[in-house]
Amino acid sequence: MAIKTPRNRNLRIDEISGFHPLVQPVAGTLASRSFCSRFDVLSECSVRGLIQLHPIQLVHEKNEFYVIAGFRSYQLGISRLGNEKFPVCIHSQLDDDRILDMANIDILGSPLLHSLGTKSASQIEQIMAQIGRKEALNLAPGLKTARSVVRFEKSV
Repeated sequence: MAIKTPRNRNLRIDEISGFHPLVQPVAGTLASRSFCSRFDVLSECSVRGLIQLHPIQLVHEKNEFYVIAGFRSYQLGISRLGNEKFPVCIHSQLDDDRILDMANIDILGSPLLHSLGTKSASQIEQIMAQIGRKEALNLAPGLKTARSVVRFEKSV
């Protein structure tokens, strides 16, 4: 499931057409969730830094750029960057399964990657409900239960 090296480029939010049609159901659900964290506590420098560290992942189809992963970075860009250019990663020639995999890996992997406590278990439960248990276990076979993440955190 290796990801081919994407092209890096700088774009403005208004050059992105939105979520790719395949990921709209998952991304739309995610976008409508009430997140605990707020973007307005970050400085402009921090916003730019976060988007450099976690660039929006795009696919270029039919002369349009569509978001396939990096959903929170995309939300951050919309809310804070206006017409400023920022780094994105542009993927080409991805089939539908790969696009969906990247979206689901972003959604499922982010709380695992950045979690600092047991709250991630409840986040994983909610995410598994959104993307489906079978798909989640395909991407993260070690998560037979959402509580599995807690044991992982303690073993590191």
